[in-house]
Amino acid sequence: MGTASNGYRRDVTLRPSTEPGVRVRFAPSPTGALHLGSAFVALANRAFADAQGGAFVLRIDDTDQSRSREEDTDELLRLLRWLEVDWEEGPLRQHDRGDIYAAALDRLIEGGHAYPCFCGAARLAELRADQERAGEPPRYDGRCRVLAREEADRSVAEGAPHVLRFAVPEGRDVEVDDLVHGRVVVPSGSFGDPILCRADGSPGYLLASVVDDIDLAITHVVRGEDHLPNAARQLLLFEALGAPSMPTFAHLPLLRDTDGRKLSKRDPLGTLDELADEGFLPVTVRRYLAELLGQGPVDLLDGERDADGFRIERVPTGAPRVDRARLESLGREDMAQLDTSTLLLGTNLDPTPEREPVVRELAVASPSRVALRGELRLVFDGPGAGDLPHVLRIFAPDAATLDAADAALVVVIEQLRHEIASGPEAGVDSVWAAPFLARTRAEAKELGIGTRDLLRPLRIALTGTTSGPGLELVLTAVGAREALRRVHLACTIIDELRGGKQAVVG
Repeated sequence: MGTASNGYRRDVTLRPSTEPGVRVRFAPSPTGALHLGSAFVALANRAFADAQGGAFVLRIDDTDQSRSREEDTDELLRLLRWLEVDWEEGPLRQHDRGDIYAAALDRLIEGGHAYPCFCGAARLAELRADQERAGEPPRYDGRCRVLAREEADRSVAEGAPHVLRFAVPEGRDVEVDDLVHGRVVVPSGSFGDPILCRADGSPGYLLASVVDDIDLAITHVVRGEDHLPNAARQLLLFEALGAPSMPTFAHLPLLRDTDGRKLSKRDPLGTLDELADEGFLPVTVRRYLAELLGQGPVDLLDGERDADGFRIERVPTGAPRVDRARLESLGREDMAQLDTSTLLLGTNLDPTPEREPVVRELAVASPSRVALRGELRLVFDGPGAGDLPHVLRIFAPDAATLDAADAALVVVIEQLRHEIASGPEAGVDSVWAAPFLARTRAEAKELGIGTRDLLRPLRIALTGTTSGPGLELVLTAVGAREALRRVHLACTIIDELRGGKQAVVG
């Protein structure tokens, strides 16, 4: 098998967008979590249909009932809806379409395009081992294809276990004009006769897929390039079934991990549900997948954006690598676009004027809802009593550093008490924090405590971290009384870490 081009193809001719009848399909197998590569293919199909004014059909390839579970199908549909990829037709389930496959199989048998194969698992395993030792690609050798019709019919009538295979025409080169990879020529002798029907009577992938594509009038098959070897035998089967037209193929590159290996479901970014659980916005995932598709970081499902839609000629043939840093960068951009009320959905916080600046600053630095909520928890709830000792041990691993942190926080406590004593409204509006920090820095300087040595312990006491939004914003958001409570807690823990008996009290 060979391809005629590398890089980007710029000479692709498609139906004009005004021409009706463009139909694509997404046909996942419900066998576990939805792979990110499957979401990649689903988005490409949806965007291609939109760009061509066509229809998107969702088909569930569940002919192998031993591996297909209804809960997996339900989860697949949930995640597609989460990604906001919708469909005009479906979901169609292959296990409900057995009569259609049986009728097609009868036509193939009558036309001499299918034959029974009685080779058992042991014989096929031995054949494969011999071919591997000889350096040949594994394929069925056609042993049962040459059986006399009467002998084969008699064995079937006697109940001999068998599958039905497609009799691939011999001596023919099959041309696949692929919209991504260009012209691909596959000699028919490079693959054996594939199975059409399993021994239990269920249709195999090849038969069910081709029959469905004919029945559903699919015009373009957009899928992963791991299916490129299937295209040639599928075109031959379209022909054997007398299909009125052949679909056009577009085989998308397979996603890779950072080491260049094929992305696995076990990888941290391998499945769509992990991204949803981490709180990434659907638009972020769509923009990232669009970038991997060569379209740039755009939302291909945004019908109002000023762009020319999905362009298949921009899809790269090289395998794009999934990069978490880039996904998180896009996530921060999208989070920053949300209004405060939306950012606080699912929390117990109201979008008050005092909270808005810190929420917005946290959103700019957070790639996902889960990350933002973690930051919101640290700012508005403060560090837990069980977490703070660990942070303080890292920040202050020795007695001298603990003493310095304690001295700095004592200055903070005195200034917070002064702030609260100034009146009932002190330390609760949006203007108290800046003067408070200025006074506290000045007092610390007189005592020989530098600004860094003052503010780092204060930040740890307030949020349990050494970085984050500006302390002025944090203090404004939580108020002086809550700040005083947190600083007292930090001093108590410092005293315990030093082995002291008496906690700092207010």
